[in-house]
Amino acid sequence: MKREQLSILLFFCSFFFLPSVASDSLLVEKKLAAAAGIQPPLILHYAKTFLGTPYVGGRLDLNADECLVVNLRELDCTTFVEYVLALTLTSEQHKTDYASFCNNLRKIRYLHGNVHYTSRLHYFSQWIAANTAEGIVSEQQPIPAGLSRASMRLLLNYMSTHSNAYPMLVKNPEWLPAIAEAEKRLSGTTVEYIPKGALRNWKQWRDYLRDGDIIAIVTNKPGLDISHVGFLIWKEDGPHLFHASSQHGKVLVESRNLYEYMRTKPAQIGIRVVRHTL
Repeated sequence: MKREQLSILLFFCSFFFLPSVASDSLLVEKKLAAAAGIQPPLILHYAKTFLGTPYVGGRLDLNADECLVVNLRELDCTTFVEYVLALTLTSEQHKTDYASFCNNLRKIRYLHGNVHYTSRLHYFSQWIAANTAEGIVSEQQPIPAGLSRASMRLLLNYMSTHSNAYPMLVKNPEWLPAIAEAEKRLSGTTVEYIPKGALRNWKQWRDYLRDGDIIAIVTNKPGLDISHVGFLIWKEDGPHLFHASSQHGKVLVESRNLYEYMRTKPAQIGIRVVRHTL
């Protein structure tokens, strides 16, 4: 891409979407170009390009108003999943430009692609539903007969009852009713999940869980549904979590398998499995 074209493209993305830096747009296009000859599925390929990237939370909430933030240099667990998925979609569309990546990210991160704080898919159950409607992912439900399962009835209110923990809501309290209404719409739905104890016998899940599946860790914390997300990758001792880890401060594949990783975390009670729709 010529320098003049890149300047125009950066202006377009900044005006309509985000205050980014040139290094992000160049990094996106470098990753997309490097994957041009790689056969699908691409999710784990792109995930591996982020190995070692620092974990930094709250990068989406630093601006005066909501915008489509792109920051591939500092990730949390959700932005890691979103950037990998947006790169994968862009490659599948046989595109290698930054604007196409931005458009895919917008559809993944926001309800109906509407860039506003109240349209951001804050709860991962909402993220799953919206991206399923877009044809981007599908949740692997129901869990097949003969495999362990549990169910939970969603009761979401964490954001509205802890609004002081969300900088954008502190600055814009008028957005709180819309957040509460979204919570109300999501609540009452019953979803199935795999209880974490069932993952101890990981061999029975070999045909159900696939490399590159999005793993959404179910929590028993009041008002929440999902506390952490990442990708699944199989190793000799079972499935492992590939994620942006606050504990380790970077993107990595956990050395312990998924059961051992979750076993010492009482608030983590199981997983929901989401798969990219090809």
